[in-house]
Amino acid sequence: LAQINQGYGTSSVATVYNAVSEVTETAASIGNTGSFNADGALLDLAIDQNNLGGQTSNLVTIQNMVAEATSTAASIGNSLAVEMPGGSKLTATQSNSGTMIADLTGMIASTVDYTATAASIGNSYALTSLDSGIAGNVSSSLNQWNGAGQIAKVTANIAASTNAAATAAAIGNSVSINVE
Repeated sequence: LAQINQGYGTSSVATVYNAVSEVTETAASIGNTGSFNADGALLDLAIDQNNLGGQTSNLVTIQNMVAEATSTAASIGNSLAVEMPGGSKLTATQSNSGTMIADLTGMIASTVDYTATAASIGNSYALTSLDSGIAGNVSSSLNQWNGAGQIAKVTANIAASTNAAATAAAIGNSVSINVE
């Protein structure tokens, strides 16, 4: 699999909520994404993801009397998630040279639970090795290269709320490996 993105991506969400029980809103801009899930078949994968364009996500929200709310602005150059059984092989290269910008602005009042996240990631790789106790582990080789900036920003005005959490994360390269 080869994925090449040369263009700029932009996603925008602008919302106003009043007296709503649950709200989930997401603005996401992704250069390349791949997802593989093989429960019972051995895989031998070679994956190359190359993002050259900047990705920008903007989310602006005004909320009043919302019981539970989650707001997410995410910009990702390359994303790869693989679940495969032990004995499989994976070789992957992720290269990002586009700037990632995630910007979330919120005015929140009288909310019970509110979570705000702005995340900008150059390269993200998640591997789950299934049935490793029976078939052995997955063989994986990964090369990540990030040559651009990541900018994440949360600006929140939260009043008269019970629980609130805000996270801004700017990550060049991310790897997560889970063996089951």
